[in-house]
Amino acid sequence: QDLLHITLMGQFRLCWGETAVHHIDTPSHQALFAYLVLHADQTHTRQHLAFTFWPSSSEGQARTNLRKAIHHLRQTVPAAVTFLEVDRHSVTWHKNRPYTLDVTEFEAAVVAAQTAATAARRCYLNTAIDLYHGDLLPGHYEQWILAYREMLRQQYLGCLVQLIELLEAERDYAAAADYARRLLQADPLREAAYRRLMRLQALNNNWADALRVYEQCAANLQRELHVLPSAPTQAAYHRLLAMGTSPESQGESRSPLVGRARAWHTLQKSWQRAVRKRPMFVLMRGEAGIGKTRLAEEMLDWTARQGILNLSAAGHAPTETLPYAPLAGSGWLRSAAVRQSLPNLPDVWLSEISRLLPELLIERPDLAAPNPIQEAWQQQRFFSALAHVILGLPQPILLFVDDLQWCQPDLWNWFCFLLHFEPRARFMLLGAIRDEEISENQLFSRLCHDCRHDGSFVQIGVGRLNQLATAELAQQIAGKKLAAEEIACIYAETEGVPLLVVALAARLAGTVALEVDKELWGVPERVRALVEEPLTSLSPAAQEVAALGAVIGRTFCYDLLAAVSGKPETVLIEALEELCRRRILREHEVGSYTFSHNRLHRAVYAGLSQPKQRLLREKINAELARQHAPATLTF
Repeated sequence: QDLLHITLMGQFRLCWGETAVHHIDTPSHQALFAYLVLHADQTHTRQHLAFTFWPSSSEGQARTNLRKAIHHLRQTVPAAVTFLEVDRHSVTWHKNRPYTLDVTEFEAAVVAAQTAATAARRCYLNTAIDLYHGDLLPGHYEQWILAYREMLRQQYLGCLVQLIELLEAERDYAAAADYARRLLQADPLREAAYRRLMRLQALNNNWADALRVYEQCAANLQRELHVLPSAPTQAAYHRLLAMGTSPESQGESRSPLVGRARAWHTLQKSWQRAVRKRPMFVLMRGEAGIGKTRLAEEMLDWTARQGILNLSAAGHAPTETLPYAPLAGSGWLRSAAVRQSLPNLPDVWLSEISRLLPELLIERPDLAAPNPIQEAWQQQRFFSALAHVILGLPQPILLFVDDLQWCQPDLWNWFCFLLHFEPRARFMLLGAIRDEEISENQLFSRLCHDCRHDGSFVQIGVGRLNQLATAELAQQIAGKKLAAEEIACIYAETEGVPLLVVALAARLAGTVALEVDKELWGVPERVRALVEEPLTSLSPAAQEVAALGAVIGRTFCYDLLAAVSGKPETVLIEALEELCRRRILREHEVGSYTFSHNRLHRAVYAGLSQPKQRLLREKINAELARQHAPATLTF
């Protein structure tokens, strides 16, 4: 059955089925038809329509014009008698017969995009953008058309912006840049769109193209508005220009970032808040090998490609004695950016900084050596000097510290000081910490409390990958499609820990297939040591409880553990709490525990000598036999 197809955007076009209707060709007839269709199921008085479309004519002439126009539409529009209801006083366009209208379809796609989940939103946004073939009724300048046209146009521009943001969040920079160009075609004076396209080109390693976008922006603004680009646009341009050449991305040598869309979105939102409002402290927490550092590397690379300064440092093992090692070792203070900025600092701050950079006293013999810190005010001045060094750099700045759990108390105190030193500063402190260390760090708790109180703290839990994400990561590392059996083995062995997934999948690269053999699924020693590190600093009681639990099995019940261990209840509970706090165990069900990873279970069990294993098994078997022995009747 033929349908009436109505097109109002980009052009006025009417089709009955496949046949074009050509006789509604005067502007007044097109405008009246569009008005009725766009206000379907609304009853319009003849007086209202006459005044709307012929305002400069007399009332009698306007009514005559309306009568002739309605007659023409009824004679010209196919099946008009079905849609168009006309009486002596009013005119109504009804929806009681199926027809298509591009405006309605566009608006429906826009509404669907606003309420859809992220995955479906991209599809709806694409649909809406494809349906927008141009402005509503081009060539018409009636007031109601101008208002409706602008509304649709803003919806279209909004869809483009949303889709660009989605694509950028997915790190599909090339596709996002294509839509950014479409946004600029529709709105060539939208300066924010030029900045976004500059960023996208830089993120896609098209550094020269990013600079050309700025030149295009400057030329358009000068020609149309006789103004220069705004300060933020010029700052973005100068950051790229100062780089000299496109930065070399380290991403090619890293494992792909898989299954971290939500965490990446949170990082991006936090960064935008840091740039626009106030300093932010973003903490990524999770077990060893879970991918916290990999996520940070992606953020560091993301900022570097845009010419945004970032500084990286890492805490060191607990044997480290230098309190500010992440700053002074090979960290922030020894970066090229900081070294270049030091000559601009007043001597009073340089003198304080020489505590961590003693070579300054050699380079500047006239610089006064700092006195030992003995009073609170001296510590405050030293903290201020460090803050002036960091915040004297070009902003915005991304500051990253890995392995925060190993930072010394003085450094934790300075982080808190820095975050509140200058509320208008534009920087984000990004940290990574192991879950098992958090509850034992009081300074960390204080910092989080202070920052959470003023809204500058965001926490990102980095968890294990699900089976689908594990398969995707493994196949990307292996460089080929893996058999379902291989994927199942990788997931069973790694339980979604990305570090283990990468290590095992790398062994499949270049091979045909692997037999499902446990000996083939070994991981490098450094990876094994990292995953098993929580076992190295347990108390003696926790070690004994973990060993007994490992002999019982990966999952064990409290009652059996208590009966076999012979330990007082308070000692046993404290040991279990320590094992849970360090993420070695987790509560499985009420009254039972399980090792958080199969590798931890195997490592604890393998750490026992065979005589010890045999002794514990005998105790466990004896207790099980006692618990399940048939009851003896007594008389």
